[in-house]
Amino acid sequence: ALKDYDKAKEYWDIVQVLYPNNPYLINNMKALSYAFYNDAMAAVSQNKNDVKVLEKAIHNLNQAVAIMPDNPDFRYDLGGLNFMVGRYDVAKAQWEEVLKMHPNHERSINALKSFAPVATKK
Repeated sequence: ALKDYDKAKEYWDIVQVLYPNNPYLINNMKALSYAFYNDAMAAVSQNKNDVKVLEKAIHNLNQAVAIMPDNPDFRYDLGGLNFMVGRYDVAKAQWEEVLKMHPNHERSINALKSFAPVATKK
């Protein structure tokens, strides 16, 4: 099936175990992480009030982060989506992780500054 990114990741994970020096591995995993990310963000932009869409997008962003854990945009947006579904602790953890890697990441700094008042509304 087209856009079966989970299956693609499953196969590339096998390649990584069997052939860790495969010349296509790094580029294809990077491309796959962006496919997960772009799919998630496109779905959310079309229907951000649908919990099922948000949960699928969170799944896709978790996959993107699993492939490229040092990408600040993936983690920032993963935090944002978790915030949208009320998982404030997960959102905060993602934004804090971004700041560990990129201390001047302005969007994460701003998200955490505005976090305290909202988190107390649980």
